[in-house]
Amino acid sequence: MLNKIAPLLLLLAGCSYLSAGTVDIQLDPPGGNIIGLPGDHVGWGFTITNNTSLWLFFSTSTLDFETNPGLGSYTDFFSNNSGNDTSNPLALVDPSSTWGLVPYSYLGQAGVGDYWIDPGAGLGASDSGTITVYYEGFDCNPNVCGSPIETDGTTSAAFNVTVGTPEPSTTIPLALLACGWVGLQLRRRFAK
Repeated sequence: MLNKIAPLLLLLAGCSYLSAGTVDIQLDPPGGNIIGLPGDHVGWGFTITNNTSLWLFFSTSTLDFETNPGLGSYTDFFSNNSGNDTSNPLALVDPSSTWGLVPYSYLGQAGVGDYWIDPGAGLGASDSGTITVYYEGFDCNPNVCGSPIETDGTTSAAFNVTVGTPEPSTTIPLALLACGWVGLQLRRRFAK
């Protein structure tokens, strides 16, 4: 009888081992709040803290519980960068360590992902919800050990995208440039 119970006890001990600790994601900008114009590509950088005793491989991310999914479309960058390959050292986070800060870059496809705001979106429109990041946890480094025990997990953070107007630092120089051009045109007209 003991021979039949021992493997079950080992399996249960392994499950509690795998669930110990937390995996936290922090979005950049803090709070996950971003502002963009219609047609803009905006997105989030991230820092991930692995407070577990597992090696974590991050495979993909999704937007969940969106309040206005028609505002734009989301492109995951984790699946592009990790290539779903646990041998990629950039996507494998050691136990009790931090992966961060990875800033957002549309051209470099870096960060959590990209949010493209629909060109027809009205000013003041917004979309909010949760960014969920999916990972696999291993009880040993999958590049070193033969048969790691594997578990799946997720971590998430709130996001908000708002369609706004350009920052004053952008608006003022453009307005001055437009005034200068108009002044130059008037000067040429009256100089004739």
